[in-house]
Parts: sequence; structure tokens; C-alpha cells
Amino acid sequence: GDEGGRPEASCDVVHMSVSSAEELARKGRKLEEEENLEESVDCFSQALDVISSVGGDDSAVASLASERARVYLKICVKIKSRPAQLSESHALFGFDPLQIAERGLGDAERASKLVPSSAAYQGLRAWALYLCENYESSAKAYRSALGLDPGPTERSEYQEGLARVEALLKGKGGAVLEADDFECSLCFKLFYEPVTTSCGHTFCRSCLLRSQDYGNRCPACRTVLFVTSKAAVNVTLRNVLRKHFGAEYDRRREEETAKGVDQATGRAVVPLFVMDVVLPHQRMALNIFEPRYRLLVRRAMSGSRTFGMIGLRRRGDDILGVGCEVRIEECNCLPDGRFQIEVVGTRRFRVSRCEEQDGYRLAHAEYIRDDGEEDANANFALAREVDEKMEVLLDQMRGRGGGQMSAVLHALLRSTSKKPDLAGCDAEREGAVVTREEAEVWGARRSYAEDLSFWVGTFLSTIQQVDSARLVEGTSTRERLEMLKAARILE
Repeated sequence: GDEGGRPEASCDVVHMSVSSAEELARKGRKLEEEENLEESVDCFSQALDVISSVGGDDSAVASLASERARVYLKICVKIKSRPAQLSESHALFGFDPLQIAERGLGDAERASKLVPSSAAYQGLRAWALYLCENYESSAKAYRSALGLDPGPTERSEYQEGLARVEALLKGKGGAVLEADDFECSLCFKLFYEPVTTSCGHTFCRSCLLRSQDYGNRCPACRTVLFVTSKAAVNVTLRNVLRKHFGAEYDRRREEETAKGVDQATGRAVVPLFVMDVVLPHQRMALNIFEPRYRLLVRRAMSGSRTFGMIGLRRRGDDILGVGCEVRIEECNCLPDGRFQIEVVGTRRFRVSRCEEQDGYRLAHAEYIRDDGEEDANANFALAREVDEKMEVLLDQMRGRGGGQMSAVLHALLRSTSKKPDLAGCDAEREGAVVTREEAEVWGARRSYAEDLSFWVGTFLSTIQQVDSARLVEGTSTRERLEMLKAARILE
């Protein structure tokens, strides 16, 4: 009697477990309808655990996995479409949208493997791949779904999805042509919008402009250059490249567009991290925990390693009109998906207009440069005066002693890059003719004065002696140095 009762008891347990899983699934669907997506995921997860523990059939497991995948993908879309302004006032915690989409993809692939003949599961997998930004695989999955004879509504949905993905992939085909003789020596790729310098060397326009942010010399021969953001493109060479390397040139255009560089105007599309204003050469450690900013950092790390930092206005939720581009120097991805990064300010920008992408802001920006017509020697003399006052302040802080003061001073100095040096600034001009050597001294003094103004500005703004936003937006090195000189703590 006992032995005969065991199979019946086992069947009862299985029946109860299946009923429990069905009840959890119904609850999950109701929560999904109510847009309570996180709790809906929990219900489907519990249902999957229950049905898997009793060895449920493939169709039941696939159905629950597909439903959880659908909710994951809805969460991904919801986070991406969340207004940036809302996120700035009410921060989110959790995984970034790509990580959530990858979880949805895992469930969709599980369902499609268990029931490979289902068009619905293939279509869900295609959507997940699209949200994971794997567009080629997404297109293949949409074609597979269409080949499994879906219903009229699903067919229309998959056709729209395929058209959307193919539009993103359009123009990426074509054979790779040999173009070794036309490679930029900075990016090692085919010239795009080539610019030929006065010393005869040619570079991509964007590569040359970026190199000038670190010094006014030719990257190849170190000749002093005077290049502006309006540097003219070598039209003849560009026409040759378009004629003989058309497919490769189109790919280069797509790469530059993906970087957010507008070659026609010299402006950039900069992803924004809204927190505070930083200055060029200022260093800052950041803990990235919001999903939208995790996505921003992941994209930056796979590309230029740069993004923009900007602050909010004191009154209202709008951002300031100026910010600073920062470069990621160190990046540590933690097991929970957070990023610990260290950034350093590189160049300033002015925002002309803003839009949103996947929950964070994108700024159409124009980079700010100091007035190159100012007297470099006068600015150099003023910078030396500010430097002397700064050294007096540092000596006073060191003289006060005490471990606490030493820690404060160390933290302040840690927030700045290496202090600008005087290399190349010590020669004096003689005579009326400007020689090459004198031009180099002039350039070195101009760079020293500008760099020192931001080095001192970082220190003083950290202890709230000057307004960092005013330092960023100005285009006069002299005015910036005068502002620092007038700071009460340096008097």
C-alpha cells in the first residue's frame, strides 16, 4: 500500500507545483499590465524556479522564459526613454539598460532553443538583440522569425523591426580596399577630411584639431603651427579618396559620425554627465551607479574614452551653458555593475542645444579656446605673479602643520594634474623680426599662462574661493588670471 501511494503523492506534488507556477505567472502578467515591471520579473523568476524544480516540459519553461524576457526588454526601453531631467532629480539604482537587455536576450534564446519552431520566440530574440545593439544578429533573427510563418500582426511587427535594423546597417557593406599610402599617421586609418599643414604633412581634420589641444606643433615634425577650427580641407586629395576608395571613405564618415564630430562645423555631440563643473587638468574620482550613466561610461570606454561634465544652474533644473570634456584615465568595473573611474578635464565647450539619448543628455557643443591675440609676454608675467602668490599660500598651509591639514592639502593637490612647468619660456625676444625660436617661446608662454590659470583655478574653486563656471566660460587668459589674483585667500 505504501509503495503504491508514492507515485500518487509525487503526482500531487507536481500538480501543486504546476498550479503554483501558473498562479505566479498570472500575477506576473497582471503586474506587467500595471507597469510594475520589477515585481513582474520576480514573479516570473519564481514561476521558472518552481516549474524547473519539478522537471516541467519544454513548452512551459519556454513560455515562462519568454514572458520574463519580454518584461526585461520593457524595463530596458523604459530606462532608455526616461527623461534626463527626471533622472537628475530622482536618481535610479540598478543595472544599466544594456545589462538588462542581455538578461532578456538570455531568456529569449533559452525559449527559442527549447521551441525552435516558434516565430514569437525568434521575434522576441530579434528585439533583444536589437536592444543589445547587435544589429547584424538582430536582422538574421528577424528573417528567421519571418520564415516561420507568423500571424499577420506579428509579420508586420517583424517586418518593421527588420527595416529599422537594416536602416542602421545601411552603407556598412563593401569590400575593404588597400589604402596604405593614404593613411593618417595619428589614427592609422584612411584620411577623412584631410588637412595639409604649412610644413607639408597631412592628417585627418579631426585628428589634427585634437592634437592641437595638447600643443601648437605638427605631430610629425614638431614645426610650430597656427591651426584654427576652420582649417581648410585639401579638396583635391579628398576627391581622389572618394573616387578610388569610396567604400572605405564612407566607413570613415560613419566612424566620425559615431564619435559625434561634425566635420562641417567643427562642433561635437558630447554625452553629458550632469554633476558639477570641472576645469581643464582637474582630476576627479567618480562612482558611477545610475543605469543611464553606466551605459554612458560603457560606450565611452568602447570609443574615445571621453564625455562631458556639466553642472546645474543654482535656480531650476536646467544645466549650465558651459562644461568641460573629461578623459577616463582609469576605469574599474565592479561585480555589481558599477564603475569606479578617474577622469581628468581636457577641453571646455559651450552648449548650443541639447537632446536626449537613452536617458542621458547629449550636447551639441562648440569647444572654447582662449583668445590667441592676447599679449603672451604680459600674460606670462601675470601668471608668474599668480604662481608666486600660490606658492606663498601653499607654504602657509604646510607651515600650519598637523595631520589633518596635511591630509587636506594632499587631497587638494590630488585634485589637480601636475603643475605646469616653465620649459621653453625662458628666452627673451630680441629685434623686430619674429624668428622660429621666438615663435616657439611665444607659444610656450601662452600655453603656460593658460594652463597655470586652470591649475590655480582648480585649487581655489575646490575651496570655494572662485566660481569654476566663470573660469570655464571665459576666453581671456588675462581676465582669468586677474580673477585668481584678486581671490581673497591670495591677497
